[in-house]
Amino acid sequence: MQVTASEIMTSPVITVTPENSIAEVINLMASHNISGVPVVNEDDIVVGIVSEADIIKYSSRMHVVPLISSS
Repeated sequence: MQVTASEIMTSPVITVTPENSIAEVINLMASHNISGVPVVNEDDIVVGIVSEADIIKYSSRMHVVPLISSS
């Protein structure tokens, strides 16, 4: 038996916009216990994806301190 995407997907879809800060994206992902979010423009068209791996790569490149809030 094949498992379909609809059986394991997160719904409703949690999205961010290109204007959201990385800190906002991290906190949103943490609060919804998800590992990635689609980035949508003002017309709700997907223009990209931010994943945990993207954030880790960015953080290691920029040598930034953790951005997750303690609240």
